[in-house]
Amino acid sequence: MRFDFGLLKARHDLTPKQFRASGIVILVLAAIILALVLLLTAALLVVGLNIEIPPSLVPDGMRIDREEQAQAGSPGLFIFMGLFLTVLFAYGILALVQGIWQIMFASRNERVMRIMVWIVFGIVVAGAISSLALGRMIGRVGQ
Repeated sequence: MRFDFGLLKARHDLTPKQFRASGIVILVLAAIILALVLLLTAALLVVGLNIEIPPSLVPDGMRIDREEQAQAGSPGLFIFMGLFLTVLFAYGILALVQGIWQIMFASRNERVMRIMVWIVFGIVVAGAISSLALGRMIGRVGQ
């Protein structure tokens, strides 16, 4: 028995105009996802490479001494964040492809949708595993 719940089934009650309109919405949201991922990647690079930021660009409450900043991060954290941002970037690209597909053909691309569902499932599982791992590591800090 296969459980589908109708999530990936194409809704045939939508008109081509409605499909194209939802494609435009998906395209805009994908562009926002990609812009935020690129912004977070740039911020991660600034922190990871210990790049000097002009004091005029940093508010007073956010200034950190360089010694504290140099000891703040670990390579494992930056690798994990890089992998996470790569997965989010792939999701944004797939959403962009899905939006363009819907605008051009007024239908959904099931293959792209299935890949996107698996990526979301993977993000949830990875988040649960890392949350459990971090919870155990945080519990050991006080000992």
